[in-house]
Amino acid sequence: MRRMVLIADDLTGALDTGVQFAGSEASVFVTTADRIKGEESADILVVDTESRHLPAEEAYKTVYEAVDCVRHRFPWIYKKTDSLLRGNLGAELTAVLDSSGRKKMVFVPSYPRMRRIVKNGRLFVDGVPATHAHNAKDALDPVATSVISDIIAKQTDLTVHLTNLAMEDFSISGEKEILVSDAVTDDDMHRIARRILPYMQDIAVAGCAGFASVLKEYAAPAAAAGTAAPEIDAQSHLIICGSINERTRRQINYAVEMGLPHLVLTPEEYIGEFHSDEIIRVICGMLRENGAVLVCTARDDKDMEKSGTYVKEHRLSADNLHISIAKRLGEITAKVINTVNVDVLSVIGGDTLFGIMSALDGRGFIPVREIRQGTVQSVMMLRPGGSKTILTKAGSFGDDDAIWHMYKSALSG
Repeated sequence: MRRMVLIADDLTGALDTGVQFAGSEASVFVTTADRIKGEESADILVVDTESRHLPAEEAYKTVYEAVDCVRHRFPWIYKKTDSLLRGNLGAELTAVLDSSGRKKMVFVPSYPRMRRIVKNGRLFVDGVPATHAHNAKDALDPVATSVISDIIAKQTDLTVHLTNLAMEDFSISGEKEILVSDAVTDDDMHRIARRILPYMQDIAVAGCAGFASVLKEYAAPAAAAGTAAPEIDAQSHLIICGSINERTRRQINYAVEMGLPHLVLTPEEYIGEFHSDEIIRVICGMLRENGAVLVCTARDDKDMEKSGTYVKEHRLSADNLHISIAKRLGEITAKVINTVNVDVLSVIGGDTLFGIMSALDGRGFIPVREIRQGTVQSVMMLRPGGSKTILTKAGSFGDDDAIWHMYKSALSG
């Protein structure tokens, strides 16, 4: 068993990565940077720094402090990155090296099973450069280039070296640097893992959930047979979606067309100072009547236009709007859960999940299983005690039926 800490920049990403170790002999816990204390006993600790949308200097400081807090307890250090390379990539990779005192960062961004590969130093998604991917035009963090070294170089002075560790030798000698490796297939990923394995206590490693799932096979042996994850059978299922990207809206519309009861909040309800308990009564009523409800902020372009108009009319800054919306969705969720029985909570979007965790005073999560690629079943541990079954998904992941599948999974286990 190898003890390992993984640093992620958002909460759904942390769970996507942590669940790769579920079903192994290792104990796994996912928490946030402000809740690390007292949780270091896990074999695999995943820490969300909530730093994706921070200024680069602040992101560097946050990641540096998180690594410094745990580096002496965990010999293996992994920086989980976004699969589209969004966020403060250069600043955070540098922070991990600086804080850990290690000289080499091996960066393997590929995730072949999710159709994300790196070839000649460029990221391709669904066979096209990442800049042409369906969610490359993220409202908060658009993908400007598919050339990985260019993305990293925007926020660091460290040397960035393009390589193919599936084919080339690896050495820990030489200057401090970030090595970005090509990988096109799962076999490539395993060859890279075997090549760097003898040096894992002397280097830092980075990648999305894809390379973490490969390292799991070397860090945490599979658990004995007979330890299958518990199934779920929800009589009351609350689904909260704060993500507004195009793929998520397609998923919402598919679920609605399939018959999932839903409620689209108005900008006054999820942005403004609107605190009427009527919304809580409506959601609770829909749960009692239907057993499930999907609460979202946008289904179509008209909903997006309403939001934009509201922001302009009220002269709101877009900089921290995602935080305010996540906090409001967290407050709504907590009030509903405190009013009516909710067997299973499903959340789409990392910011939204963080807002809900904060509102419910969650300690962290124990990942249980991946019910579908990118959709994670966990147990949210609450303070001072208690727990809640939760399904989570990043907004950018999944086919059109992803939200409908979350709903059906909670019914049939």
